[in-house]
Amino acid sequence: MSSQPVRALCFIADPCESQALFSLLPFTALYPPRIFRYHTPQLTLDLCLLHAWGSSAVHHAIQDYPQALTSYDLWLNLGFAGACSPAIPLSTCYLIEHLGKLHPHDQSLSEAPQLIFTPKATALQTTSLVTADAPYILGFHKTFQLVDMEGYAIATLAHSQGLPLSIIKITSDYTLPRRKTFVQEHSAALASVLAKTLLSSLPEILESATIPRKQDRLLDSTPD
Repeated sequence: MSSQPVRALCFIADPCESQALFSLLPFTALYPPRIFRYHTPQLTLDLCLLHAWGSSAVHHAIQDYPQALTSYDLWLNLGFAGACSPAIPLSTCYLIEHLGKLHPHDQSLSEAPQLIFTPKATALQTTSLVTADAPYILGFHKTFQLVDMEGYAIATLAHSQGLPLSIIKITSDYTLPRRKTFVQEHSAALASVLAKTLLSSLPEILESATIPRKQDRLLDSTPD
């Protein structure tokens, strides 16, 4: 059995989403202000802070830190996500199983292939995610569950490199116009729940990570 620690890289878009992790684990600055490291004999967990939303932020981070593609056993993505249905509770963490890409400023899926994960059973609830190019405030949707701005770019890179990936999102607001009050008032609490969920589930999460694979369209792309 290898004595080398598992090497995991965790992408987080907004520093406010990572504040609780920094308070719970003794990270050291590796390549500030982007890369920070927590190390034990069993695990090396590096944080990659994007400092922006969207796929371009992901690609800029990879350009700044190309070791991301070659130096890790698996990737993680933690962050806030909008809930596309009033039936979805806020402040709840989910492990992503299906991932799609939206047309810009639209309520339909693009022609980009769906990505699917096949995680082992964990205590986390699973759901689907769609990634938008801009903050999605077009209202509720009859089939979409969660929406973010980075997941698809991270997952396609993981797919191209054959890297296992787990995406964990916490519902931070609803996809409605003028919907930011909740996330603005509760960002610290949301980050705390997200960080504690990661730490309590980390062995399961590391074991459940799978390489994203392309799949035929799984989500209904018809707007509500």
